Amino acid sequence: MTEKAITNTTHRIKYNDGNRIKNTETIRLPIALELLLPKMQNKIDNILIHCPFLCDPLEVMSEIRICNYQLNKCIKYFMKTKHLRYLYSQQQMQ
Repeated sequence: MTEKAITNTTHRIKYNDGNRIKNTETIRLPIALELLLPKMQNKIDNILIHCPFLCDPLEVMSEIRICNYQLNKCIKYFMKTKHLRYLYSQQQMQ
């Protein structure tokens, strides 16, 4: 088996018994690995540019997944919750 760079957010796993493939399953990469992909880092950076009030890349990555990798949808969500984040931070300061 040859090694290759992981470039996709999903990975295909083949289960076999000897020479025959029994089943193929597609799974999402663990979020920690997905965070390392250059294309995902670019997406996170893009969102952080549009939403500078965010500071946690893991939170951004989680929301990207929830929005099925649609950045505009993700940015809209963060903009809708911006006020709630502000209120929460103000409450924490008191």
